Amino acid sequence: MPVDFSGDLKQALKDPEVRAALGAAVAEHCRSLMLSVLAEHQADAYLTAHQAAKYLYGSDGKVEAFRKLRLRHRQLDQCSVGRLKLRRWKRADLDAFLASNPRFRRHADGYDFA
Repeated sequence: MPVDFSGDLKQALKDPEVRAALGAAVAEHCRSLMLSVLAEHQADAYLTAHQAAKYLYGSDGKVEAFRKLRLRHRQLDQCSVGRLKLRRWKRADLDAFLASNPRFRRHADGYDFA
């Protein structure tokens, strides 16, 4: 025998305290969902050479150093897409490069390149 709680639910939703509590719970759930989607999107974001250099070194003005790093480590150029000024790198690929080369650490994390 099915039980129907729709009338009780409608009555409860009319109460301002229940509405406030439910609204806060829904807002927190939406916030956590948006943060996880944003983190996933940022991991797949394509970076220009300037942005990739800033991501690796943690400061501006390191584009030339990033170019030299790419010349020394061809796998950085191999994981990129595009050509010349349209070349882009995925943030996840840069993280994979850093993980596969333990002597490199992100400067933004308080470390320097070895």
